[in-house]
Amino acid sequence: MPDDNVTPGVRARRLPEYAAAKVPEITVLFWVIKILTTGMGEAASDYLGNTNLVLAGVVGVGGMALAMRWQLRTVRYEPVAYWSAVAMVAVFGTMAADLLHVVLGLSYLVTTPFYAVVLAVVLAT
Repeated sequence: MPDDNVTPGVRARRLPEYAAAKVPEITVLFWVIKILTTGMGEAASDYLGNTNLVLAGVVGVGGMALAMRWQLRTVRYEPVAYWSAVAMVAVFGTMAADLLHVVLGLSYLVTTPFYAVVLAVVLAT
């Protein structure tokens, strides 16, 4: 069925439909919460790593998987889902960095470019 609002002979072009934003507005409060979650992630990772490595692994990997699944399945911005994912990225990221630096003894001069390449691959994908 032809569209009555289209000039004859001119092909109608559909604009892309964008999903609702799934992230909060970037404000000063956003950065305050982001810094707090990063610090919390560092502290939680260090505490768990010094308390029980099995528990640390379960919380780090399992928590990251659950939080990301929850965030990726939302259809709009949900603060608890979003900030849970941000917090678990901080916990898991600290654990991953500590694994290569503390456990394997690799220098930050080696691990930083490695993680930069991993990030680039993830973002490109």
